[in-house]
Amino acid sequence: MSRREELLGQVVAWFAAHGIGDTSLRTLARELGTSHRMLIYHFGSREGLLTEVVGAVEAGERAALAALLEVAHEDPYAAGAAFWTHVADAATTFAPLFFEVSGLAMQGASYAAGLRSWLADGWLDGLAAGFEAGGFTPSRSRELAQESLAMARGLLFELAVTGDRTGVDAAMGRYVEEVRFRGNSLGCIDILTGRAIDATRDSAQHCERWNQPSGPPPKVLPPGSAVFLSRSHGPLGW
Repeated sequence: MSRREELLGQVVAWFAAHGIGDTSLRTLARELGTSHRMLIYHFGSREGLLTEVVGAVEAGERAALAALLEVAHEDPYAAGAAFWTHVADAATTFAPLFFEVSGLAMQGASYAAGLRSWLADGWLDGLAAGFEAGGFTPSRSRELAQESLAMARGLLFELAVTGDRTGVDAAMGRYVEEVRFRGNSLGCIDILTGRAIDATRDSAQHCERWNQPSGPPPKVLPPGSAVFLSRSHGPLGW
């Protein structure tokens, strides 16, 4: 790791703990035990340094999404739940910085333009791909991605403000289960895997062929219905 990378890591950690606000380079240098001249040498100016800080936050977002998508095709719901745990674990330290730089992006700060674009579209596209891997139609996947993103950001904000990890974890758990069993527009759900089947792509007859040898066939539900399933006993209730 270069001295510049090491210094940037220290800056990000300090801002995560104390906020950016109107902190000057001189104040930051004193807090980090380095010199104002060294910060200027590596980052050029306060705006140049903030550009790098925002870039580090954006890079973290991209890496987090890539890690989520890497396993989403296996079980998008389990992947989403595991990702939430990861995000919530880091919320105490990094959520304030995330929301602060997001606010700078909302205000049109030039050094946060890339982050604003990523926050608007980057996560949405990736999450939609994850829902498609779970069997939802492209249009429904897009809707669920927007809904899930809003839910996660809202709960992250709630956690950062209240510190109520138990409450937000429970809320996220309820949401994941709701989506898992909501199904798509025709509600075709495979009992064996708990996944939605794209009924606009796979006919009801195809859905019926997704049978467990020792269990009842999957159900094709009317729009808006939901079924709670047991892997060993089939439908539990409507």
